[in-house]
Amino acid sequence: MIQISNSLELTNIDGKYVILDCRKNTFYGINQVGVDFLAEIRAHGDFSHAISNLSDKYQASYEAIEVDLKTFLQILIDKGMVVGK
Repeated sequence: MIQISNSLELTNIDGKYVILDCRKNTFYGINQVGVDFLAEIRAHGDFSHAISNLSDKYQASYEAIEVDLKTFLQILIDKGMVVGK
């Protein structure tokens, strides 16, 4: 199960999405797929479920979405923004 840190905020600033890490006072720009991935994780906490739903939504192969989002997830884990795998 993946959990998003309570200090993580997702916001839209002038049409661009950013993740705000309130503990470290840092922010990172993300695209719509990243936004949708975080929404899936918040809703279900399951990586495979998120990948399956995003694969359907974006009409892309499960494997292609999985490769990109594994990298994104690892970055979030390394920065302490999410826990679990």
